[in-house]
Amino acid sequence: SESAHRLTELLRMFAGDRVEWDGKARQLPVMKNIQVEEADAQPVRLTAAGEACLWEFRIFSRMVTESDVRRLDAQTRAPLKIRPKVMLVHLAGMDPNAKLLAKNLKFWVVSLHRLNILLDLHQLPKFVWVAEPPSAERVEPAQIPVRA
Repeated sequence: SESAHRLTELLRMFAGDRVEWDGKARQLPVMKNIQVEEADAQPVRLTAAGEACLWEFRIFSRMVTESDVRRLDAQTRAPLKIRPKVMLVHLAGMDPNAKLLAKNLKFWVVSLHRLNILLDLHQLPKFVWVAEPPSAERVEPAQIPVRA
């Protein structure tokens, strides 16, 4: 998918840069062996090896819910001896409870705004997200009676 390709391109540009992230200085790790695991899935899944640990990435193109975060936590905890660091990228928003849970689990949470800042920092084109309409139902405008 386009989002997987763009994130892979960005991750390859990480070179130990220090950025301010949620009020803390963080170092963007050098990524090696970046692999797109599930490009057509929702969410898109990528994996990479950092200098000192493994990384799991999920790119959500819809609103992220608390159950999404719990599922991601279970997926990254169960099968591995060493738990990877997790970066959750949300393009269409995130439920406040989901965001709080992700921070408690020490996930790196990246919004569309923050993703575009990182892309700009590395001189890559910004990501423009056009959300799908919520449903196929058409809402008719209210009829205002006209007096004759």
